[in-house]
Amino acid sequence: MGSRPWLVLMVLMAVAIGTQLVRENRMLKHRLLLQQQFIKALPQRECPKVPSGKLI
Repeated sequence: MGSRPWLVLMVLMAVAIGTQLVRENRMLKHRLLLQQQFIKALPQRECPKVPSGKLI
């Protein structure tokens, strides 16, 4: 039998989805790190408040 194009397509889709998930995961971790640093930089008495009033 010949090559199966759908199988190649499935593998390519899986790889693309995997890389996208990894990229989004890195972005989320980076954003969390920035938020934690920002909260640490704030004065202690203003900790419970979010400066902008809404979550990013």
